[in-house]
Amino acid sequence: ILLDRFSQFGVATYREDLRVAIVLCLAAAYLPAAWLYSVGSAQRTVRELRPWLPPGEADPDLARVGRYDRVALRVSGAGGVAMLLSALLIAEWGPGILGGIPLMSPEAWFHRGLLVLIGWNAGRAIHGTWIESRRFSRIGRGLTIDLLDPGAAGPLGRYGLRQALVTIGAFSVMAPLFYDVDAAPNLLWLLILSSLAMLVLALVALFLPVRGLHEAIVREKTGQLERANREIRNALDGWPQGRGSALAGWIAYRDLVESVREWPIDAPTARRFALYLAIPVGSWLGGALVERMLDLLLD
Repeated sequence: ILLDRFSQFGVATYREDLRVAIVLCLAAAYLPAAWLYSVGSAQRTVRELRPWLPPGEADPDLARVGRYDRVALRVSGAGGVAMLLSALLIAEWGPGILGGIPLMSPEAWFHRGLLVLIGWNAGRAIHGTWIESRRFSRIGRGLTIDLLDPGAAGPLGRYGLRQALVTIGAFSVMAPLFYDVDAAPNLLWLLILSSLAMLVLALVALFLPVRGLHEAIVREKTGQLERANREIRNALDGWPQGRGSALAGWIAYRDLVESVREWPIDAPTARRFALYLAIPVGSWLGGALVERMLDLLLD
């Protein structure tokens, strides 16, 4: 039977089916592992934020980190399945596509079964990332802010960077599926749309957790600048009766406050994020290179 199938469809077809199956299996294994990593990363971030949490009543979001509504997770998983199967339908859309569905090979049905599993876990992962990022944004608004000590920015910035890496990693695992854009009528457009969606999700994962802290920094910075300007006006009213040193000190303090970054994303973090964006490109090119090497060896 195996020889008949090889003679009917050719070795290249089965090599392509095997490649697709390997990529889909890797994606199916990656997403649950990424989910567990993200939950652990969120809980670690809470521990790192303890020194900057205000005393008194605990923030309710802190107790909910790593916990999600089950109904919302199921709905998100179903949405992920619908999204991924719709993407497959769009990529393969062409004359006779609906009539060819009953004639699909067992390998094609296996691939679609894996896509259902991948879509389920992808939808849940996107939901979890969105919920946790919003929680940390709210937590950041209530942190104790010291403009001269940017320590609170570290845990939230690292968390956002890790979530962006997980998001980009998921797309990188799937990127070898797109190396041959002629394999399906609309695969090129699907690649473009998927790349844009990945970029948006990665940016959300990076910036949303620190948005609340950004608002807190802006609020504290505005208050300190108003204070410095008020003290400068008071010093000018007493000029020059012994207020020169105070005036110079408050002017220097105002300049220092103005130099504080309002977004807790420093240059090394931005460079690292830019390097992360190159991972899917390397994965895509690597898949094409491996395929070409197999062609040279087997032809």
